[in-house]
Amino acid sequence: MKYPNIFKPIILANQEVKNRIFMSPMGTGFEEQYGGGRVTTEMIDLYEARAKGGTALIVSPFGAVDERYFALTLGAYSRKILQGISRMAEVLKVYNCKFLLQLSHFGGKSPRFFTHGNAPIAPSSIESRMYPEVPLEMTVEQIEGIIDLYILAGIGARDAGCSGVELHGAHGYLINQFISPHSNKRNDDYGGTLEKRLFFLERIASGIRKQCGNDFIIGFKCSIYEAVEGGINTEIAKQVALHVEKQGLVDYFHASAFSTTLPGFLDSDFPSVPSIYIKPPLVPIAAEIKKVVSTLPIIATGGLGDPDFIEEIISDRQADGAFLGRALFADPEWVNKARNGDNIKICIKCNVCYKRVLNQQQVKCSINPYLGEERRFSAFIRGKTTESKKVVIVGAGPAGIEAGLTASIRGHEVILLEKGTDIGGNLRLAGIPEFKKEIKQLLDFYKTEISKSGIELKLNNNADIGQILGLNPDIVILAMGAKPQTPDIKGLGLENVFSSSEIFANDSLKLHNNIGIIGAGWIGCELGLYLLLKGHNVKLFDKLSLDDLMNDESPGNKYMLVRRLRVGGAEFYCPSDVIEIVNDGVIVKKEKGNMGKVIVDNVIIATGFESLNQEYLLMKNRLKELKPDLEIISAGDCIKYEKIYGAVNSGVQAAWLI
Repeated sequence: MKYPNIFKPIILANQEVKNRIFMSPMGTGFEEQYGGGRVTTEMIDLYEARAKGGTALIVSPFGAVDERYFALTLGAYSRKILQGISRMAEVLKVYNCKFLLQLSHFGGKSPRFFTHGNAPIAPSSIESRMYPEVPLEMTVEQIEGIIDLYILAGIGARDAGCSGVELHGAHGYLINQFISPHSNKRNDDYGGTLEKRLFFLERIASGIRKQCGNDFIIGFKCSIYEAVEGGINTEIAKQVALHVEKQGLVDYFHASAFSTTLPGFLDSDFPSVPSIYIKPPLVPIAAEIKKVVSTLPIIATGGLGDPDFIEEIISDRQADGAFLGRALFADPEWVNKARNGDNIKICIKCNVCYKRVLNQQQVKCSINPYLGEERRFSAFIRGKTTESKKVVIVGAGPAGIEAGLTASIRGHEVILLEKGTDIGGNLRLAGIPEFKKEIKQLLDFYKTEISKSGIELKLNNNADIGQILGLNPDIVILAMGAKPQTPDIKGLGLENVFSSSEIFANDSLKLHNNIGIIGAGWIGCELGLYLLLKGHNVKLFDKLSLDDLMNDESPGNKYMLVRRLRVGGAEFYCPSDVIEIVNDGVIVKKEKGNMGKVIVDNVIIATGFESLNQEYLLMKNRLKELKPDLEIISAGDCIKYEKIYGAVNSGVQAAWLI
């Protein structure tokens, strides 16, 4: 077996967990918000697919233990809403997958406009950027009342058939607020020393243990780093782990962090939801905690998804297992594929899923259109068509590839035409920087899947009208992609000017040291980081202010990318308007209309992409003229540029229409 440590069982609370891959507690938006946070069929389907895919243990999203402070989460506060949780536990048990209900409370993070007007409460009444308003300090009576709510929720989880619970002591929620010296300024039994700050957790955990027994898993999710002044750091996290181990309070330690939902978390080295621009940041801290404990299992998290890396983490005793989140959204069969050596669809950390949940939408994935749609489309994908058709697809970018793979699985004959020397379209260039290796891994995934399918791939093929019709198709899918935008700037034809595509496509281009990039959006900033890592000095120009740039991206991705650029020394001229390129620089009109020259040696145009709408319409209309009964479907960026999420989803949807 390639990954012996990943697939070695682990004992938690006298229960054998079949492997070391656990699914992180993540919001999905599938809770029944106006039904008290009940489990829905869509949520069960989502988790069943991951259990069926081999995941050993799944932790539910945030489960509110207090009805007064329930807001847009799963409910865990009443036996009246345990029906769905019981059904979830029963379904996952079929696959020998443990299901844990996460128990939590907003505390001082309670948004009053969500929580029925209830004022936020916390260990101490302090002003903090982690709180929407200054909370009320909890009385001892209130503390004891909420401890009882946690214990009752634990009992309810046991009675519903859950294998255990996870106590959410991270991300600035109530247990975390008691543990952190930043938020707990009390001088009674619940504050003043670390042991007293842990007393709230201790009473909850010991109460659940007393009621539910030694065979009931109690996990503990802990912030091992907080991006707040005087918050938890590595040394405090070590002491917390040692204390809970000594007291025998919990069965595993989920090593998380608190930063991403904080205002101004740009300065954090340890984002709790890492983007593609940063390596998994929390493993080194988890490894430090692992060194000081002897029996308490430490489970790492934070952007994990590469099975080779996870195997290394466990074999090197940096952790005892791994919590995967977005990786299991991208590929529900991750675990079974790792076991069998099959092709895994690696998460690209675009954070579309996270952004949607933060915006109170149901979770979706850029590269897995079936996420949250498991029941709706499982029969469709597995069922072969009764009428096989010849499908010709123009363009082997992500839209064309997904359309081809979906149509092929359904039993259609697929011919995929691509003008380039390889598949991927613009995605191929996007995967060139080292920090975007997941994009390259996605393209490798597609190549393998195409080779395993019945798709006939024709590269270096311009797909003219005659050739398309000569293939005698029943259906043509036009997935021609997008082209770079060309700004109206004087001097574009100078020898020192290049496009972003030229830079990514040709590593042998001779560039000087000082580079000016026109366009500080997603493409320009990624190009800037790529060139910084090659040793160039970078200046970025854009008409928009930095606050207004990349606002269609996940905030975490934007901030992490901008931070790496700033740390690397990049200069931002935003807002500014480049009106002319000259041999030794660019002429810039600034916000107040002042003109000036900024010295650069080379200028690169990175003003984004635009759809090939005109080319698409010309080809569609010509095909229709010559063969009026031919069915033509569009997919991807040739109609509207929507990045990889739009391309993948429209490609699959195009095949659904056949």
